Amino acid sequence: MEEQGIYRKYAFEESLATLVIVILGFLLLTQLVAPSILAVEAFIMVIAVFTIAVVTDALVTWMILLGFGISVIALVLGVNFLSSLAVLILEATFPIVLFLALRVNRARRVRFAPVKVEYREARNAYNWLHGALAANQSEGFQALLIHWAHNEQFWQISAKEFAQMIARIHAYLNQQVSENEKVYYLGKGHMLILSSDLSDNLEERYLKEWRQGLTEFHFKTRSSERLVQYQRGYLAFDQTNLEKFAHFADATKNLERQLETDIIVEY
Repeated sequence: MEEQGIYRKYAFEESLATLVIVILGFLLLTQLVAPSILAVEAFIMVIAVFTIAVVTDALVTWMILLGFGISVIALVLGVNFLSSLAVLILEATFPIVLFLALRVNRARRVRFAPVKVEYREARNAYNWLHGALAANQSEGFQALLIHWAHNEQFWQISAKEFAQMIARIHAYLNQQVSENEKVYYLGKGHMLILSSDLSDNLEERYLKEWRQGLTEFHFKTRSSERLVQYQRGYLAFDQTNLEKFAHFADATKNLERQLETDIIVEY
């Protein structure tokens, strides 16, 4: 689990800038090649961007594929009153702008979500705990990774409900942990709990108490209500594995591998 794969700080700005540049490029190219269809080209772009606001991500994906399919058919059949380049511009505009607008919308949801990604904070906390253990200032510490299984599929269904579910899960876990424990959201449905000592086993508490409470949260939309499932990975750190997990990435990769085993157990 690397930071780049979970969260990029400027993903929203980058995707938005790409969309703007592509739109301006299409408009400029249309003005040079076929100025008579400039208004039509602009209208297609407006429809593509507006579609993101009213259509689910899953349906948008199908619309992108359909748009490319229609483009191919139109190019094969040909349009007599327009040049080949003008036809190509018209047919490519909708699926390309729609795809880029979808990227912007997804990055926006991450950037302005109720629960922010706390990867850097979690890494800093881990490094501090690891340093204290290396300096013999503590006997050890713990890490519990709780993962909302198949969360990306739920995101496709309803991004709004997805964000609310993440907020509910985060709030619930914060209510359960003690003063020497901290909950961090790492993105993509990953909740990491770090405990500064080994006195109270995090995994046992999850299995006996927290998991039951988490399963009471249902993913609700206007048309359905779905159960959600969770996976977990657990590590206890002491002098015996201090060097093995010298870096935060080493620990999170091990925790992620444990999630695969938990799928077999729970499903």
